[in-house]
Amino acid sequence: MKKIIAAAAVTGFVIWAVPAAVAGFVDGLSEQLAPRFPDVDLDTIRIVYRKFLWKSFTGQLPDLDDLDDDAMDTLFRVELFNYLANKK
Repeated sequence: MKKIIAAAAVTGFVIWAVPAAVAGFVDGLSEQLAPRFPDVDLDTIRIVYRKFLWKSFTGQLPDLDDLDDDAMDTLFRVELFNYLANKK
């Protein structure tokens, strides 16, 4: 019984901790974008950055490793524009 409780506790911790760690990492990265887009509030940057990363992960964007900062900013602005246009 103790092994089952321990396994459930570890599983519960992993289910809670891993998404929280990933979200914290992504939020940290999105905070680095805030000075580059001072006219956009941080919550919007976080939302758009998560969408941006998901599109990159699913192959909807070009390989981000091959892009320079200006190209990344342009792609981010496109995602930001699409988000703000569809938000209303």
